[in-house]
Amino acid sequence: MPARDLRIASRHIVPALTGTSRDPRRLGLAIRSVLLRDDDSAIELAFDSRWLVEGFHSPEPSEGFRWTDGYAQVPQRCLALFDGPFEIMIDAGCTTRYPLAAAASASQGDARLPAAA
Repeated sequence: MPARDLRIASRHIVPALTGTSRDPRRLGLAIRSVLLRDDDSAIELAFDSRWLVEGFHSPEPSEGFRWTDGYAQVPQRCLALFDGPFEIMIDAGCTTRYPLAAAASASQGDARLPAAA
């Protein structure tokens, strides 16, 4: 049975709220590519793939990655290619600093914090 929903979940931070930068986005993980594969097939999504939408910020070509918001959805059209088990490999460009206070508040209740305005 194909997977219906797959998320790339990570800690996240809003740099503007912590004083580390003026960036108002919720940043999770900076991704260079996502590869899904099994014994018969593979699909690789580069950081600038137009399929990376929900939970992904715009690509940053000068850096060669795009940030997630900490809860990014792997496109359903990619999951539909696999009938059974498959591997997912994420090439991370970088992470950010995640203060302990932010990590503690994210672990209580809903792990998705509201996006900064």
